[in-house]
Amino acid sequence: MTMDDRIKARLGRQQIYDKTDPPTVHFVLSESCLRRVWGGEAVMREQLDYLIKLSNRPNIMIQVMPFNAPPGRRSPIGTRFILLQIPSPGAAGPLELAYTEDDTEIRYLDDKKALAKREQAWTRMSTAALGFEESRAFMRQVARDFQ
Repeated sequence: MTMDDRIKARLGRQQIYDKTDPPTVHFVLSESCLRRVWGGEAVMREQLDYLIKLSNRPNIMIQVMPFNAPPGRRSPIGTRFILLQIPSPGAAGPLELAYTEDDTEIRYLDDKKALAKREQAWTRMSTAALGFEESRAFMRQVARDFQ
C-alpha cells in the first residue's frame, strides 16, 4: 500500500463523521502531532482549524497530551492504537478490539490480555491529558504559532 493509498483511505474514513448518526469518538493526541510540520505553515493551520472544528461536535472528543505533562503520567505503550467497541445484538454483547497500524502492517487484536493493556494505557493517557476545553484552547494557540 502506497502513502497515497493510505491518505485516500483516511480521507474516505473521515466521511463517517458527516453521517446522520455518526459514531462517538475520543482521541488523545500528543503535542508532537500538532507541531510536526507537514506541508508548510498554511497546511498546518488548516489541519488545526479542522481539528478544532471537529472538537466542537458533541460526538467528537479531542484531548492533547502536552510535552510538559509529568513523565510518570504517560502511557508505557509507544505505538498508536485505536480501541473499538462495535454494538452487536444478542447475548454476545459488543465486539471489542484494538486496531494498530505501522509502516509494515495493520493488526486487529481481540486477545483479552492485549485489550486490557491498551484499556489501562487509554485510561492513563486520557486522565493525564488536558481537558476538552483546555485542549481546544491549546490547539488554537498552536494554530496561532503557525501564523
